[in-house]
Amino acid sequence: MFAEERRRMIAADLQVRGRVLAGELAKRYGVTEETIRRDLKWLEAAGKAVRTHGGALWRGEAGLLPPLAIRQGKSYAAKRAIGAYAAGLVNDGQAIFIDSGSTALELARSLRQKKNLHVVTNSLLVANELATGEGIEVHMPGGTLRADEMCLVGPEAVAGLAHYRADLAFISCAGVDPKSGVAVYNSFQAEVKRAMLRHAARRVLLVDSTKLGQVALVQVAKCDEFDLMITDSGAGEDKTILFRQAGVEVAIA
Repeated sequence: MFAEERRRMIAADLQVRGRVLAGELAKRYGVTEETIRRDLKWLEAAGKAVRTHGGALWRGEAGLLPPLAIRQGKSYAAKRAIGAYAAGLVNDGQAIFIDSGSTALELARSLRQKKNLHVVTNSLLVANELATGEGIEVHMPGGTLRADEMCLVGPEAVAGLAHYRADLAFISCAGVDPKSGVAVYNSFQAEVKRAMLRHAARRVLLVDSTKLGQVALVQVAKCDEFDLMITDSGAGEDKTILFRQAGVEVAIA
């Protein structure tokens, strides 16, 4: 991998996560920490990062974290637990769909030790996380890049996903309500999620407890179209029972 490509990928990771550690990057890209420090120095000079002891922080044009990075910091422990639980459902040799979002990224981080795994994703960050995983093959559809979410959407993305069949689809959302179903705020993202659901044998919803009972703008699917919903321990029995009554199995990570 050329330095220019590595720096571009580090910058993308910084933009979403908000911070990176030199040691982790060195292992991911198979280079020395000194090489990573030079990359971070270059990104700092380019106005993309602020170096810290052991790593760097995202600076951006206005010194603000973008929406996905902000979300990644919220309910982090819950999303990490959900991602780890979801990874436990995946067997070596399977083909899976993973959509975009902060919880989807945590799932990807828990999959790196899997073998002979085929991952189809529209998320650049998920693809980047898994790109160096041994035994993992990453597939991406075409489409238009949404820079705020670092994901591919649009008619090309939907058409591209139609060529794949998966054992599992892991879908995240902005909100889920027992009556109105699973929803997001962007119609293009909703279309991509529906395409993944259409071509998967088993459908799994990844949603932290802060989103339970929340209604968003665009419906993706009804609750009973999912085989399993994984949430965290912050979900009270008073909420989870409503989803079970709506026909979806609920697992607590």
